[in-house]
Amino acid sequence: MEPHRIGIPPTLMRGEKGQRIPIEHWGDGLLVFNKPSVLAAKSDPWFLDSVDLESAFNEQIPTGKPELKHHGITELRTFNPLERGASGAVLASTTPESAEHWRNAYGSFQFQFHHILITRKSERKASFECRLPLMRHFKQQRMQVSHQLGKKACTHFAPLGEGSTADAWLASTRYPRLHQLRLHARESGIPMLRDPLYDPSYPPEMLSSEPYRFEWMHAHRVDACPSLGLDRTSVFLPPPKYWKRTLRRIGLEIDELITKSEEIIKNITLPIE
Repeated sequence: MEPHRIGIPPTLMRGEKGQRIPIEHWGDGLLVFNKPSVLAAKSDPWFLDSVDLESAFNEQIPTGKPELKHHGITELRTFNPLERGASGAVLASTTPESAEHWRNAYGSFQFQFHHILITRKSERKASFECRLPLMRHFKQQRMQVSHQLGKKACTHFAPLGEGSTADAWLASTRYPRLHQLRLHARESGIPMLRDPLYDPSYPPEMLSSEPYRFEWMHAHRVDACPSLGLDRTSVFLPPPKYWKRTLRRIGLEIDELITKSEEIIKNITLPIE
């Protein structure tokens, strides 16, 4: 048993290979997973064919899986809806007793989620904020902007670097909604690189063969308000290893992007609303 990873066997991955998910304890009944891009954070009625982290672990609890016992997981509940294709930080409670406490902290904007996005080239060069309200599309499996029925959403964007064929941005929010960063990025003129849902120029042949292919968003850091009493105020999770070699080909160094993002995070204040 690896003390800092929890396994998901191939039988629960629906054709994908088994996974060993990195894990960090952050408080009593609070965990942070470094989710890979082959599964979602939680189940969603739009994507019932996708494997999700929450269900995969809860299905193993009745079997007495040693890793789950070791980490005190008797009922896993994930909070931020990090979609399949995106990787990085997923916040989760481990017991029915801890779920309400941490859900309330999450819902009252006591955490900040920071993501590195790789986007198409654009003319935007300065930091900005997007506050477009979002709702689910009535017919299609995608989010849409609605000033009448949409729920509040706020994303702070800051430039991290310019490559030869793509740019890098820091996207930060206290309460990430499903597809919020992708839609806010597109509506703000910095669409995500190769996004099958929100990029109208996405090749039709790729869309038909891999309808959920999406990979250039990583939630690399979560910050907590000091009032929560955690032993440290932030958790950092490294991007997938292939990011480094792939981004280097287009002139983006992931270590430099992370260093710059840390400098920016020190000086931004996200609204609590």
